[in-house]
Amino acid sequence: MPETQPIDNRAATARARIRKAVRKIFCRNPQCGHGNSPYAQMCERCSTGLNGGVVFSSGQSGTAQHEWLAQLQQAVQRKEQCYLHDVGETMEEFARQFDSYINWDRILDRTENELRFRRAQAFGEITHKVLNGPADIHLLACHVIFRWNAFLTRGLDPHLLAPLQDNLRMFLTVIDGVNEVHRRLSVTDWGDRKRLQLALWRDEEVFITGLLADLFRRPHYVISREEPADNMADLILRPWRPRVYFSFPITAFVGQPDEQWARAEIESVRDAIRQWAVVFDPYAIKDYDLTYQVPEMSEIAKELGEQTEQRDYRFIDQSEILIAFFPKAAPSKGVEAELRHARTTGKIIYLCYPQQTGGPFSISPDYLASSKEEFLNLIRDHFEGLDEPVD
Repeated sequence: MPETQPIDNRAATARARIRKAVRKIFCRNPQCGHGNSPYAQMCERCSTGLNGGVVFSSGQSGTAQHEWLAQLQQAVQRKEQCYLHDVGETMEEFARQFDSYINWDRILDRTENELRFRRAQAFGEITHKVLNGPADIHLLACHVIFRWNAFLTRGLDPHLLAPLQDNLRMFLTVIDGVNEVHRRLSVTDWGDRKRLQLALWRDEEVFITGLLADLFRRPHYVISREEPADNMADLILRPWRPRVYFSFPITAFVGQPDEQWARAEIESVRDAIRQWAVVFDPYAIKDYDLTYQVPEMSEIAKELGEQTEQRDYRFIDQSEILIAFFPKAAPSKGVEAELRHARTTGKIIYLCYPQQTGGPFSISPDYLASSKEEFLNLIRDHFEGLDEPVD
């Protein structure tokens, strides 16, 4: 009889499978573009350095993007030299040099020609700094559009990125919950904006940034500002680490006696996985939960529900792995839909369900466990050692 594969060999096979799934790093040299191992420091074909570069980050007003990027800068700075360049702040600095009476809070009332001039001036300054330190990490914060009036206003002229195209590393869009954005903007000159408008604006920021990423052939990640910056820094510092979408039942335990226990179990597993992977947590944006608490949000429950579903699918798309965890047996149409999306997009699926059958799902996982302890041991066996180039 053939021998069963030893446990150590099964873990090594799983690690090899994960490594194969993790995205390659493409050389930024326009004459090369070779896909390299995520462990590589320089291009295997043309010897161009793969470190450093520009991380372009967009986000709608009210997201407090700059504050989150400052945390990301600190996390990256522990390993690599990292600078944060804010287009809006640079524009303001130049403007105040020539007009000490300028009301920057209402700068979007100025003419389009003036705004384009000030953006070009800011990008010229930032581009100079980037090109003088190409081996360093440069976080570039920008808005791509505004909804200051009842129409879209540009926040970026795409041609301004052309001098940086060989330095671009990736694109991010930092997002936050509609209610949080509304709260921040309501105490500024933006005033009391409609939450549906804010939800649409957030989606437009993601969509247009994705087009820019496609144009420059760079990866694009949508990130909640509630995600820990230390974990998201691994997108830059440890590109070999797998990206994981963490799936779990949300509404099944709401209002139940064990709701707090279930939530604590889910969070403990999520935080454990962060030791070995970049984890995207769908519950970092809680729009749909607030539809039952904020009257205006209940009026747009359909739109928020559709956006939430599509955003979760987006998180799966930007991951290589889906990990689904159930602290106890419970029905979940949401997890079922996410498992189906992960399967149809070729993701590796891990499932913990307190029954050996794998739960009431039509999708069979690649790896199955029936308890939290067994599950974490399985993930540890498969994910430990991925920081080394070879097993």
